[in-house]
Amino acid sequence: MQMKMSRERGRPRGIYHNLADFKALEYLSILSLKYGIESNDFLNKFIEAWEHQKSTCKSLSINCCKKTLGSAVFLITKGVKVVAQFPIPKHILKETNPFKNFAPTKRGR
Repeated sequence: MQMKMSRERGRPRGIYHNLADFKALEYLSILSLKYGIESNDFLNKFIEAWEHQKSTCKSLSINCCKKTLGSAVFLITKGVKVVAQFPIPKHILKETNPFKNFAPTKRGR
């Protein structure tokens, strides 16, 4: 089952009710596909970085740069090159399997 973001007015359907949750999971899944990492293993490395400030996953280094009340900002690097930097809401990091009903939609860039 593929979860798609609603383009209609009102509250989106599904368990991820805001755009920040959807975008964070979409970005994580795109990066995991790009670097050939299983998405749940990739998310577990973010949880490890959240708890211990730093984590590595294959050739990527994940650093937790900032923790706020509702989210944490992560910096992903490959060697000295910055791959990405984005926030992930804390409730996603605390969930057991946030990718269960999630599949990113294809879109043109």
